Amino acid sequence: MSEYFKILLQMDGKDKTAVELHDMDYDSLELLLHYAYTGNVTITDRNVQSLFVTADYLQMLFVKESCEKFMIQNMKKDNCIAILQFAAFYTINKLKEACSAVIGRDLKYASKLDEFAEIPYDTLLEILTNDHLVVFHNGFPMCHSQNEMTILGAALMYISGQKRSKLSEGKIYKLLTAARLSKDNASEELQELAKRYKHLLPKDYDPMALAAASGVERSRTDTSSHIIPHRRGFSIGGEVHPICRYFDGRREKIHYETSGLSKMIFVTRLWDGWTVVGGLHVFDGKWNFNGLKPGEKGACDSYTVELNSSEVIVKIIVRCGWVINCLTLVTSSGRKLGPYGGDVGGDVHVAVPPRDKKGFLHSFSGAEVHSQGCLTITCLAINWTCFTQT
Repeated sequence: MSEYFKILLQMDGKDKTAVELHDMDYDSLELLLHYAYTGNVTITDRNVQSLFVTADYLQMLFVKESCEKFMIQNMKKDNCIAILQFAAFYTINKLKEACSAVIGRDLKYASKLDEFAEIPYDTLLEILTNDHLVVFHNGFPMCHSQNEMTILGAALMYISGQKRSKLSEGKIYKLLTAARLSKDNASEELQELAKRYKHLLPKDYDPMALAAASGVERSRTDTSSHIIPHRRGFSIGGEVHPICRYFDGRREKIHYETSGLSKMIFVTRLWDGWTVVGGLHVFDGKWNFNGLKPGEKGACDSYTVELNSSEVIVKIIVRCGWVINCLTLVTSSGRKLGPYGGDVGGDVHVAVPPRDKKGFLHSFSGAEVHSQGCLTITCLAINWTCFTQT
């Protein structure tokens, strides 16, 4: 059970009846003695680290491995940095890798913690330069541009937190260039970050130039995504209208790594005296106009919706009959947007990603029809980006 005791009790070729143990945690030693007699040990958040240290010292391998397993299974974004520091100090590589994965996944949250600046430099550099690093926000992977902006922001937070020992310019440059900026990042947000942390940056560091020159994106092969249409369409059949055009948003953007859907415009109109959705326009790096446009003949009101950074749509409430009466959106941050259109008439349906998948709105497909003097939307299909993490 313990090679340590076996060797200690047989030292000098004599069997001993008593040994002295120094610098031992009493509670941990008591738990290990209980384990030696019963085969049972109680591991908790409070005792796991001291129990690991004592079990390691006494060479009680099963308890040591059980403690490591417990820390991995109970790791959260709130305690991962503290566990990482413990793993680094005692060279527990498997635990360190698990911590690094959690910190990378929740980098947006972790970088705001006070203890973030205490992560060993080499460990953080390894996390930020990982070719498969995908940062999640509200349970969803960030698109490429926001992923890299978050990595750059985390590097700057770390650099600014080094109060005791200032990092060399070489180390600072390595952290900053861990963010694989692209032309999508050449934005006001990037310029604002560079301006705010100008006093920390090397003189020759130009994030705008790097964004323009860089063409290497992360492989992100640990997260795969695919587009799945909703199991049913809306406003299919019923009154016959001449179809002007079909549209299919699935062809526009294939993976969540792209800039993603960030804005929408809903245009209403009257149909048989009811307010309904006449136009549905989406921006996912470029505008895709479907149906009635603002200001066109027959248009009533228009509503512009903008999603926050890394916010996605996870539920859509559809009220429809022969046409789309109204749409209400629910985002990953809990915001309810709408209803847009007339909140009366038709039947109400709730559309969410497939039950066994994690996902968010990718796009819309459907048809523009000409009815009662102007355009409206029918045959509406909702397309979800669904992903799995391998």
